[in-house]
Amino acid sequence: AGERRHLPGAKEKAAQLQPGKGVGQGGRRLLNFIWKNMKVLSIGTDKNLLKSGAPVTERISEYGKLVDELHIVVFCLAKECGGEVVSLPNGVFVYPTSSGSKINYLKDAVRLAKNIISKDKENISNWIVTTQDPFETGLAGWLASRGVGVPLNVQVHTDFLNKYFRRESLLNFIRFYLGKFILRRAKTIRAVSYRIKNSIISQLKISPAKLFVLPVWVDIIKIEEAAPSLDLHKKYPQFDFIALMISRFSVEKNIFLALRAVAKIVKKQPRDVLIIVGDGTFKKDL
Repeated sequence: AGERRHLPGAKEKAAQLQPGKGVGQGGRRLLNFIWKNMKVLSIGTDKNLLKSGAPVTERISEYGKLVDELHIVVFCLAKECGGEVVSLPNGVFVYPTSSGSKINYLKDAVRLAKNIISKDKENISNWIVTTQDPFETGLAGWLASRGVGVPLNVQVHTDFLNKYFRRESLLNFIRFYLGKFILRRAKTIRAVSYRIKNSIISQLKISPAKLFVLPVWVDIIKIEEAAPSLDLHKKYPQFDFIALMISRFSVEKNIFLALRAVAKIVKKQPRDVLIIVGDGTFKKDL
């Protein structure tokens, strides 16, 4: 990311973080061996992975270059996704659960994951299970990893330990306790920010050695060079200054903080405006 932003010395620092670089010859061989022999079983909910030509498939295919095999189990209803396994470049395979109902997501995902790994028993030590969240997919990953005896990595993209998260809905209330249960049983945890990492450490008393921070990768150059399809200044010519906020509409995003700030600004600058783009359960309240 630093290299993308053209920060001084970033290219050299990035090289030290790449697998096989910035270490001695023996260490380089070891790291390359570990990466190239790793087999990953991922459990998630992104149905776009099953659609031919979807932008996300290109990014996932790039991940396949980092490991020996990448198998992705996706929560999906049979009527939406069918039952065909999708094969992507670089050893990436996507499996729909093809469930009869959402209630069966968990059972079907665990069955698929265990079957995929069990077929490669001679290389069982090379496998790892990773899940996109510590909730429903986390529970499926924990059950599957226990069933075949491989490590579990759990990814955390939202601060579910925030009090507003569990107050948002009954489902989030259940997820709050489920998430704590799963994280305490994970071998490693990936957080997308240091705030989330510190929240997990302080509230769940989990060893910092189990956690690492890896933000969601963003192609900054692609965004900078993209031609906008909409000119907000033409659409809203009555305003001189436009602040654009893109967010999920949920309590923990604290959108009201932005609203209170803008309410003060427009008293002095009435031709300033805040435009919020997004969706979520909090939309009516906003």
